[in-house]
Amino acid sequence: MAFCTKCGSKLVEGETHQCPMQSAVSQQTISEDQTAAVAYTSTSLAPMMGKINLHQIIALIKNPFSSIELTAETGISYGVLGLITSALGMLFWFAAVYNNITSDIINLISLGKAFGLPGGSSIQSLLQLSYIKDFFVVALMVVVYIASMHFISNVMGLRKKDIKQTVAVLGSTQLIATVGFIVSALISYVSIPTSICSLVIVLITNIIIVTIVACDFYDIPTSKKVGVAALTIAVNIIISGLILQYFFKTEMLSMINTIFKTNYFSFNDFYSAMMQNIFRGL
Repeated sequence: MAFCTKCGSKLVEGETHQCPMQSAVSQQTISEDQTAAVAYTSTSLAPMMGKINLHQIIALIKNPFSSIELTAETGISYGVLGLITSALGMLFWFAAVYNNITSDIINLISLGKAFGLPGGSSIQSLLQLSYIKDFFVVALMVVVYIASMHFISNVMGLRKKDIKQTVAVLGSTQLIATVGFIVSALISYVSIPTSICSLVIVLITNIIIVTIVACDFYDIPTSKKVGVAALTIAVNIIISGLILQYFFKTEMLSMINTIFKTNYFSFNDFYSAMMQNIFRGL
């Protein structure tokens, strides 16, 4: 009869012997390997599961220049978010101004009574904005703006970037613009002229931020920075002008046409009501 020289256990013929201590160590090793594998998998999936971090959004709003540190992989979500929210912010501003003007005008000239609707209700329902259509128009303008900046900066800069990198970096700078649009919209409930001034300040500030970030991101030479700044201003003026023209020419004129189809009051009544509304608070 044979015995193990290490643990002293009896050896059985035809069976592979394993010491009890070695078995325990082996099982512990397997358990540790499994734990490590699970931990690695969780860690590797974390970036995929949490593409947008609230703390990162707050950091980008506080310091939009930090967007330069983002890569195409880590920043694309924030870039897309910035573009979408900026379009929504601009739409929110116009909707606030539009609704303030129309509601007060309707109240001032008592359109509800003129129409003889039950309870003296107004025709506010006839003057609703086409929010979905308006959003896509603004979103299209924002896309054109980013594409223009991408083309200008790639031509003028020493570092060439793809569109994904541009969206990640320049798109992320629009998060602070979104905040500005929302604040301007809220101001319109107090004073529309002040709200318009606030919007202009937001647009100018946005131009400065985007220009500085683009010059650094694309490594634009000093001799060309003035040209890039001029082109950036031109693009911003054109895009902003087109958006505002669309809003005021399409929506405001539609509102005026709807009101004047009633033939219940004169142009002087309408003009007086609108001026009282726009310049209230001055």
